[in-house]
Amino acid sequence: MIRVTVELVPLGVERLRRTIGELEVFNDGTGDAAVGNYRFRMFPDRRAGRVLGHRRADGAWALIRQVLDQSQAKRRTTTSTQAVPP
Repeated sequence: MIRVTVELVPLGVERLRRTIGELEVFNDGTGDAAVGNYRFRMFPDRRAGRVLGHRRADGAWALIRQVLDQSQAKRRTTTSTQAVPP
């Protein structure tokens, strides 16, 4: 699993930092050595989805970009959000 935590640090003061978002990305086990398929979920807005066909050689940042691109595309095409399973 990859976890990305987004923190707000007001004026750069660490003691005031707070988490404003979190992304979790899970390998769903259906890929192969070269290509992976992933599930993701985002908090606090509870969006979820899948990224299919990620080339592992592209690395984690490319995967995170694909997740963000897909989550934003879903948001633009619908006004409802998909609930994240517990």
